[in-house]
Amino acid sequence: MKLHHLSVLRHDDSAIPAICLAARQVLAITACLPLFVCSCDICDMDDNGDRPSDTDVASDSDSADETHGTGDDGQVFTVSGTVVRIAPVPPDNDGKGTLYVGALETCDQTMFKLLGATAIPNADVSDCDAALPYSITGLPSGTVHLVAFLDDDGNAQPTAPLPDAGDLVYAASVTDGVLNCIEVSIVGEDVNDVTITLNAVED
Repeated sequence: MKLHHLSVLRHDDSAIPAICLAARQVLAITACLPLFVCSCDICDMDDNGDRPSDTDVASDSDSADETHGTGDDGQVFTVSGTVVRIAPVPPDNDGKGTLYVGALETCDQTMFKLLGATAIPNADVSDCDAALPYSITGLPSGTVHLVAFLDDDGNAQPTAPLPDAGDLVYAASVTDGVLNCIEVSIVGEDVNDVTITLNAVED
């Protein structure tokens, strides 16, 4: 599985404005994510790094709903479930780390829109029977595509997490260069009990 940056920001990160601007330019994200947000001072900056007027802020708020795919009625939903492991933990790793789960609008590695994400620190899938709960909120009706990996070696950047060699991932193949996702249909209500299986090791 080859996954480009999720470009998520934790609430307590001392991120610089360039991170938000890069996310907007590369992924066409016009607002920071609800689960991983930067400070208002950073998120409210325009494409030139300046704070916009009140009118511009209202305009950005409208476009944020479009970016996250909110339905015409403004409803948003939650996808939740568990993450399990069937792939063997590599000898140099321990099956512990930060678990990242993202919801994409399309399963396309060249250009995708991140609808929501969650990060679970100190996740432990070292036991083959481990089942870790996750939840992604703020998702629109329609089809979303889930991706996931465990940052076993602890070197993923929290603001732009990517799996690298040795990380446990969900993938049909880690060598074909194709992004693999779990497709979930949201039809007017929350979706529960979606299992994501870490079935491969990133090479």
